[in-house]
Amino acid sequence: MQIEIGHLTVAVLAAIGLGALLYWRQRRTMSIPKIIFSMIGATFAIYYILYVVLGKGRTGWP
Repeated sequence: MQIEIGHLTVAVLAAIGLGALLYWRQRRTMSIPKIIFSMIGATFAIYYILYVVLGKGRTGWP
């Protein structure tokens, strides 16, 4: 699997936006490590979705 820079950039920007939103809205209930972990998870999830839908990726379904 080759990393597609365009999809990774979009995923990172979306994860940064999600992290900013979580920090702004959930600052009192979520700790900083949980917000960072959520951003990392969002990066992987969004990249995988973009890679499968728009890129050359396969889900394994026949």
